[in-house]
Amino acid sequence: MVVGGRIALILGAFVLAACSEVEPSPPPPPLSPPTFEAIGILADERIADPERTYILADGRRFDVSMLHTRMLFDDGGGIGQPFILGSDETGSFVGIFGRQDGLPDGCNIAGIGARGIDRGVFIEIKGVLWVKAPSFDPASAPPSSGTPYPSSTRFCFDDHARVTSTVP
Repeated sequence: MVVGGRIALILGAFVLAACSEVEPSPPPPPLSPPTFEAIGILADERIADPERTYILADGRRFDVSMLHTRMLFDDGGGIGQPFILGSDETGSFVGIFGRQDGLPDGCNIAGIGARGIDRGVFIEIKGVLWVKAPSFDPASAPPSSGTPYPSSTRFCFDDHARVTSTVP
C-alpha cells in the first residue's frame, strides 16, 4: 500500500502547486496626456553631463538633471527647433524635435523611426500621448484606436507639440 500512499502524496503536491500559482500582474494603468512645463524654440543648449541647460528663444532657462529626466528624442533636433519639457506618470522628460529632408515646411518630427499607436484624439509615441491638432490630416486612413501605424509612418508636430499630420 506504500505505492498508493505515494500516488496520493504526489497528487496532493500537484493540487497544492496548482493552487499556489502566481497570478499574472494587472495591466499597467492607461496613459494620460502629459503636462508641459515648457514648449518653445531652442536657442541654446549646454551639456555638462548629467546636467543640461536649455535656453529658449523667449529667454526662459531650464536647468535639467538627466539623472531624473528621460530624453524622449533629440536626433536631428537642435538650435532653432521646438523644445519640450514635460512630465507624465513615468516622470519628467525632455524632447527636441527635428526636421527631415523631404517633409513639408513646419513639419517637426519626434526622431527618426518613432512608432505611433492611434489612441483616438491622441497618438502614443515613445510612451507619451500626443494630442492631434484640430486640423490633424492623416496621409491615409488612420488605423483603429489601439492599433499601431505602419512602421514607416512619420508624424509631423507643430510648435505646440500637437500632431498635425502623418507622412507615409
